[in-house]
Amino acid sequence: GIEQIRVAAEKIKDILGDQSSSPILIFTSPAIRAAESAEIIAKAIGLENPVVSEILGLDANWKEVNFREFLEGLSKQYDEASSLRVILVSHEPVLVEMTKYLSGRAILLKTGEVFTTEYAQ
Repeated sequence: GIEQIRVAAEKIKDILGDQSSSPILIFTSPAIRAAESAEIIAKAIGLENPVVSEILGLDANWKEVNFREFLEGLSKQYDEASSLRVILVSHEPVLVEMTKYLSGRAILLKTGEVFTTEYAQ
């Protein structure tokens, strides 16, 4: 629940470290619980409200190609930054598909767990 997300937010804050080194963006599913979780995370790390993204929603008919386009769009929008850190808040089955795309293997995440990876453009 909420306490798990608060703990996860602190983990994320530790992982991110110095926030001045590169932009951090938070995207969330439009689902209420995911959006609430994203707001808790944003507040914990001192960021503005998360951006709602339909691609992270349960009704998105999630496809790898859509997520690739999502990441490429971010890369183009923020190409002046040497790196861009992105936090995605969503739910199953979207998260499993995203972890599979980003890491090459499906990773089942429990509520409040954090997945990090490097993504080369």
